[in-house]
Amino acid sequence: MEVDLNLLRVFDILYEECNVTRAAARLFLTQSAVSHALARLRDVLADPLFLRVPTGLQPTLRAHQLAPRLRVALAEIRSVVAVPVFDPAKTSRRFTISASSYFSSLTARLIALARKSAPSISLQIVNTGTKLTQALDQQQVDIALGGFDRIPTRFRSEMLFRDQLAWVISARHPLAEQPLDHAGFLSRPLLGLVPTPVAERSRERLARDDSCFIRSWRLAAEPFHPDQPSAHRHR
Repeated sequence: MEVDLNLLRVFDILYEECNVTRAAARLFLTQSAVSHALARLRDVLADPLFLRVPTGLQPTLRAHQLAPRLRVALAEIRSVVAVPVFDPAKTSRRFTISASSYFSSLTARLIALARKSAPSISLQIVNTGTKLTQALDQQQVDIALGGFDRIPTRFRSEMLFRDQLAWVISARHPLAEQPLDHAGFLSRPLLGLVPTPVAERSRERLARDDSCFIRSWRLAAEPFHPDQPSAHRHR
């Protein structure tokens, strides 16, 4: 036997109200539509379900038997189709973050924040490389940290901060105390670095070497907002 779920909803409200007019108002239907639905239910269930009395409707024995079980079933259906509510304090979900070695160094603060607002979650840091979009599409990765030139419109993105490229010069360098133009800058030996242990050793070399510029990444300490000028500038 197949029953229209909309009819069961009508039955549930009629059982509560025992009045066609009030039931129609709650269901945003006309009284005739509710009466028609009740007639269909009577045919399907082979029972009058409600008898007319001076005060409205009186449920039959069959209606009394059906009502509590149908109410539980309808509540279960509503919970299945309801939009899930995410509560970080209660979830124990595992989140996977895609990040290069550079951005992985920034996750310490994220972990500290997570311990406060979502103490039961776990974080996994991976480097998907060129397969990042595939990993996001297949839900193998929940979020990606990085610098991206083009982001497909199917993904949501948000700027978290801005980092800047800085050229560092020894305080003992001959040009340290005079204006430096572009031509003079390019005429000097230049050493490019990345934030790795090798870069740290090269910075130590900078303290002893007065002959070259060293390029390094300097991270802006404050969140970046496009409408606000940065307090940092290249040197």
